[in-house]
This record gives sequence, structure tokens and C-alpha cells, in this order.
Amino acid sequence: MKIVGGTYTESVVEPDSEEIMGSGMRAAAALAPHVDNLSLITAIDSELNEPVDWIATALRVNRTVVERSEPVGFRYMTPISAPLINGIGARIYDDVVVEDSFALLFGLVERHFGKRKVDASTVVLDPQKPRDTEQLQLADLSYDRLVIVANRSETLQLAREARSVSVAARLLLNASEASAVITKQGAAGCLVTWREGTSVRQETVGAHPTKRVWPIGSGDVFSAGFSFALSEGAHFVEAARIGSRSAAHWCSTQQPDVPASILRGESTGGVLNPRRAQIYLAGPFFTTGERWLIETVRDMLNSLGVVAWSPVHEVGHGDDIAEADLEGLRNSDAVLAMLDHSDAGTIFEVGWAVARDIPVVGFGRVVEKEGMKMLGGSSVELHRDLATACYRAAWAGMGMRTTSGWLT
Repeated sequence: MKIVGGTYTESVVEPDSEEIMGSGMRAAAALAPHVDNLSLITAIDSELNEPVDWIATALRVNRTVVERSEPVGFRYMTPISAPLINGIGARIYDDVVVEDSFALLFGLVERHFGKRKVDASTVVLDPQKPRDTEQLQLADLSYDRLVIVANRSETLQLAREARSVSVAARLLLNASEASAVITKQGAAGCLVTWREGTSVRQETVGAHPTKRVWPIGSGDVFSAGFSFALSEGAHFVEAARIGSRSAAHWCSTQQPDVPASILRGESTGGVLNPRRAQIYLAGPFFTTGERWLIETVRDMLNSLGVVAWSPVHEVGHGDDIAEADLEGLRNSDAVLAMLDHSDAGTIFEVGWAVARDIPVVGFGRVVEKEGMKMLGGSSVELHRDLATACYRAAWAGMGMRTTSGWLT
């Protein structure tokens, strides 16, 4: 198997994290212990050459290096924030040639001025360009079978006329003449769209809820697990199940390699059948920092396959808003509460939801434990990790049972 993908620095402000990984290196690390003759083709600059060599050796990743003009890195405020990309103007002039029975190709940040030639029986393409996705460039790919693995945003952008993910996946399947399109949908699992004879079929594969979620790189590991299963002869749906389990393992552990038991298809249990749940986003929105947090979390929830209902967006400011806010709360499947500074309105909304058996997940970094005793002692699940709180709230809206008290 050949993997083409980036090796980049990835830094997070809150919680503090810094590593050298990227889509290509992460996918190769996930599969290296389990795949003979696996090789990564990736771009490296002179600044990262030595540390990347140490990392690749430790992870047992065989690699072919092409030179790029400058370092490339992703910087996140939180794991759920859109990253700032440093080195967006990096260039590659070397040719990239892939000849193998199976190839996993990730989109690159670097602009490639050399030739790309890919000749493989099966090509799995993960475009990874959610901000500026245009028509897929397939002219330099030679294959018998093409599978596109893209997230929800990429699928919608690649099928510009579609209003839903299911329609977009069908349009993309037909436009690209791919054998299958796998649409990753965060907490809602993934949608598998494939050709069967002259018809097109679709099936949803559920997610595996975990008690901790580190989302950065989860899509890379999904693509790796999916590709491994597909290369071993699995059907698209079964390969997607293995991809989902692989991603869950990464999210909960951040361990580079996927266990052999997961790649063999052994069940890890706890599959959640997704549904379009509504999540009430409770929290103060009176300062710049508070409003930034609400905006960030709202965008994240919507990307996870649920509908975020935010009072400031749906009702607005004013004196006569209580009944409209409570109506939104009444129609919601779960609550995600921003608890820092113990805003009176937020605490009221949490109590109202608890009294009506609506699941509540709370996030707080600077809350006092004493002040949270009533919440944690009832049915409220509490987190100091923002990414985990978002995912757990989405899953709670889909039917997952919450855990009372502090979980992360």
C-alpha cells in the first residue's frame, strides 16, 4: 500500500498540545505495524527533516520524501476551532509517482508544481480541502476502482447544487464515476453511497461514542482503517465500520497505531445509530469571549450532524425572551451548557432541563467544584475538555446515556 499525504506541525492553544503529524504520517502510523510494504510519500522541509526522521523511525513508517519550500503547520485555538495554516504558500517541485495495487491519497496544503502520476488498482481519495474545494482533479489518476472519502462540508461543496448530504453524495458519485463515496459526519457516523449494478445504494454507519474525544486527525485514522479493510476485500459498508472503530480508538487514546483486533473487524460495541437531534446551546453571550465561544461551539455542533439551537441566534436579545427560549429548550433532545462564571440564566436552563429529563452535558474550565455539586450530583455530565463536551452532547441528543459528574 502507498499513502500520499502531508507531514505537518499541529499545535493547540487550549489544551496545550504540540506534535508533528499530519494526515499522511498519521495514516501511515496507524497501519505500519499491520501492512507489509507500506510506504508514505510526503513533503518535508529542511527545518523538519531531522525531527520527522526520528518520528518516522519510532513509528516504523517507511517513507519517500519530496522537498517543499518552507515549513507548514496548523495552529488551533481549541481542537474544535478552524485552524490557522502557516506555510500556505509552500511549494513542491518534485514529481510524485505512485505505482501499487492500492493507494490512499490525501489532499496537500502545498502547491504541487511537479507531475503527479498514480497508477493503482484501487485509489482511495481524501481531498481534505474544506475551504476551497473545487472539482476533483482526477486526470492524473489511473485506477480500476475509485473511492472518495470526504467529510460533510467537502461532500456538499463538491456537489454544489445539493441541499442535503445524501443528495450530494449521489451527485458526487455520478460526477466522479467513483465506485463509492464515503461521507464522514462526525458524531453522526458516516454515510456510505455505492454503486450496485445499475442502482445506487446508501447506508448509514453509526459512530462509537467514547468518554474522551480528541477530534484532530480522527478523519485521517478513519481513512486509514477504511483503506486497510477495503484492501483486505471488505465491502464498502464493512470497511466504513472498521474506519469508524479506528477513528474512535484514536479519539479516545491518541495512540498512533490501530489495534489489530479493530482492523480485523472485531466489534468494540456501543454503536450509536445517528438521528438529526436538536441540541440547546446554553451559555452567556455578553462579552466578546463569551460570544466567540458560543459561535465556535454552535458551528462545531452543526458540523457533527446535529442541529444547534442557540438562544442568541434563534431569539436574540431583549427583555421578553424567556418563553421563546424555553420553547426552544422544550423542543430539544439535549443541552450543552457553557458553565464558566455560573451565569444565572444558564444555571436556570440546566435545572429546567434536568427537571424534564432532558440530558445535559456541561463544560467549564474555571468553575468551582463546590458550585457544581448539585449539577454533578443529579444527572448532569461535566467536562473540562471542550471537544469532548461537544461530541458527548451530540451523542446524548441521539440517545446515548450520559454519565453524572465530572468525566474529563
